[in-house]
Amino acid sequence: MLRLRYYPANCVYEVTLRVREGLPFVPKQIIELLLKSAMARTQRDFKVTLCHFVWMGNHAHLLVVGQDAKQLTAYYAEVQKKITDYIKRLLGKSYLSLWETRPSVILVADYEAALNRIAYFYANPAKAHLVDMIEQYPGLVSFHHFQAAPHKIDYSVSEDVPWIRCPSIPEAPSRDLSEKQDYRIYALLKETNKKLEQLTIKPHYWMTCFNIREPEMIRKTSERIMEKLRAHELAAREHRVQKGFSPIGRKRLLRMPLLLRHTPKKYSRRIFIITTCNELRISYIKHVDAIWDLCKECYQRWKQGDFNFIWPPGTFPPCFPMSANVLGIG
Repeated sequence: MLRLRYYPANCVYEVTLRVREGLPFVPKQIIELLLKSAMARTQRDFKVTLCHFVWMGNHAHLLVVGQDAKQLTAYYAEVQKKITDYIKRLLGKSYLSLWETRPSVILVADYEAALNRIAYFYANPAKAHLVDMIEQYPGLVSFHHFQAAPHKIDYSVSEDVPWIRCPSIPEAPSRDLSEKQDYRIYALLKETNKKLEQLTIKPHYWMTCFNIREPEMIRKTSERIMEKLRAHELAAREHRVQKGFSPIGRKRLLRMPLLLRHTPKKYSRRIFIITTCNELRISYIKHVDAIWDLCKECYQRWKQGDFNFIWPPGTFPPCFPMSANVLGIG
């Protein structure tokens, strides 16, 4: 049975998008442009505040602040749909089942857990033995924005990105795109799609959810994230030395073909909260169970026609029943 979806407002969430198989998000200029376009166009009405992201070959990690449950789900659903449509056009397919069923949306419930997750995001390329350090990774990440950000809570960086229309995307001549072919399609799309959308990133905004706004605390937080990131990278490096192999490296990553055959590992069971405090975890689980019971009661009331019973905020009420006029026959 699927767990109740409950997304409280103004909280930090880790959103993980995974594909069924293959590696569609290889480090190509065209792929980076399409991913940016999907995120920027979806962000046009500020569904969420985007703080950090890492796009690996077959999945993405995003750290966002969700202001509203429906807007949060609308964000990841629209991003997924746009990327699916883009990849279909690029591969010349009429149908493509790209994603795993439902994205993983996890509440990051405390400050320590949040900075741990950010460090984990940026350590992904090293832990997957793609590169030695995040700075060497040619895929799409927000690390350089985070690294260059001043210690101001409201600091944001925006990039103008072409809104790519699907009909403008040509079928790739080969999945094994050469550098010239990659650039040719990239240049064509930039030339034929003039309307721009803004991709906005706020690297420190997540701290507002934990009442942190002081520049000194932001500086210390950034330093701790970097320390944890380097520790992850060191552990991965030591593992490679022990096993006697090297990372794939930037050059080989740039030569990878689209949708290279790759079967993902089995995933652990889904969780819906990440926290470093066990008491907070237990308290939140009890709270969600209470919300679940309230939803069930509300559903029973609605079935009886009592629509004055308010559905709990942060959850997803069913649609109202269809209404119709009853015509008398004389």
